[in-house]
Amino acid sequence: MNPIAILLTGGKATRLRPLSIEFSKGLIPLLNRPMLFYALDRLCEIGIKDVFVVVRSPEEVIEIETLDISDFPITLNAVIQAIPNGPADAVAQIPDKIIREQHVIVIATDSVLFGGDLSVDIECWEKSGSEAWLPLSYTDHPKNMGIAQLDGQRIVSFVEKPQDPLSNLACIAWWMLGPDAVDRILDDPVTNRKGELEISGTLSAMIQEGKYIGGREFDGKWLDTGDLRSLLFAQSQILDHYGNKNLISPDAEVYRCQIGKNVVIGKNCVLNGAILENVLVSPGVKINNVRYDGAVITPSGKIGRSQ
Repeated sequence: MNPIAILLTGGKATRLRPLSIEFSKGLIPLLNRPMLFYALDRLCEIGIKDVFVVVRSPEEVIEIETLDISDFPITLNAVIQAIPNGPADAVAQIPDKIIREQHVIVIATDSVLFGGDLSVDIECWEKSGSEAWLPLSYTDHPKNMGIAQLDGQRIVSFVEKPQDPLSNLACIAWWMLGPDAVDRILDDPVTNRKGELEISGTLSAMIQEGKYIGGREFDGKWLDTGDLRSLLFAQSQILDHYGNKNLISPDAEVYRCQIGKNVVIGKNCVLNGAILENVLVSPGVKINNVRYDGAVITPSGKIGRSQ
């Protein structure tokens, strides 16, 4: 087994506005690193070499192709999903000659995995002979997630946003797909009520048909960064893990400021007289005499509030 990986960074990312207006989704900063770097970290840990990033436009292709990935022993290529028509459609943008008859790991880039050992999932996937494998994580909000029910390591039920959840184990948007599952997603994907082509919905249909889809509870932490509140929470969790109260880029200029807990300040920022707590300050921001708590600040100075 020598999987390729596909990172999903397209879509409208409306819940991450205004950041997603000024950044490609995969390049939104998380502790002063592009968000997609966290997925690349984990992929390198499990030996993945070939990575494709699905983006929204030719301009975003250039951004991906000019990233400094010298720290990652991978090849990185970008493909365009011009119309956001769901994750299965994003996968379909990869040329058939590359993706057919392959094992494929598809990742929503705003799903950050911290700690744990993904190599265990790869080993279980390979040994199980399953058509797909899903790392799962406990959630307190099962009615808002895709929820799996396990019998051993076999997923016997997989329902998106169930009214009566059968478990608290959620899909964390790391889909590990064997060749048959890839073919099914490309040739006969499930369409949701919005008209989008689904990976999870297609796997759910396969489960109902008796196909073997495996999974296990991931032994690390799952950080969903799909909206501003969860992005700031993920920022706080990573800072806490490293024992840091905040993170200030070495080349930022900070004068007469009160920098509280969970504040990240990007490169080339100039702050004067700011009082900040629970804030993400994007690279290049220049602010004077402001007070923010629970906010993100874009390079142009737009303010997004966590709800």
